[in-house]
Amino acid sequence: MNRFRYEAFLKDFPFLREILGLPEINKLDYASVTSMKVKRIDEHLLNRRLNECESSALSFWQRLWVIMPDGSVKKVPVRANIANSVQGESIIEAMVGFEEVTHLIFLELEDYVWDPETVQYAFQVVVYRASRETSIAGEIEKARRIALAQIRQEADF
Repeated sequence: MNRFRYEAFLKDFPFLREILGLPEINKLDYASVTSMKVKRIDEHLLNRRLNECESSALSFWQRLWVIMPDGSVKKVPVRANIANSVQGESIIEAMVGFEEVTHLIFLELEDYVWDPETVQYAFQVVVYRASRETSIAGEIEKARRIALAQIRQEADF
């Protein structure tokens, strides 16, 4: 990734320094980042399920953090899909209790192991911002209404 774009992201979104400095990803530098993007929080994102996979040659995981209104950074505990054998929860399901967030930070890591002494890392970082029209609380309430309507429809043979 371009060093100047990386530095601009860290300047514009200072909370990224805290996230990118965490022990589980402290090997990250601008050369390890394949992309950094800013997007709006939308229904597609909120219905997405995170994934994890691990083998002898590849490790892949996705993580989610939120920025609270007071500026603090919180990691969202999301049960991920594990190697397509265990279905995890959607992001909106994991967001219960985080309704007032201003930003979601989505981080994807791929570890490539070509030989036992060489590990290459590739990170993708996406900062999702809430729009004026979309709120996490509103989307959670909408998901609850849809689930209730589905159950009522199923119960009405």
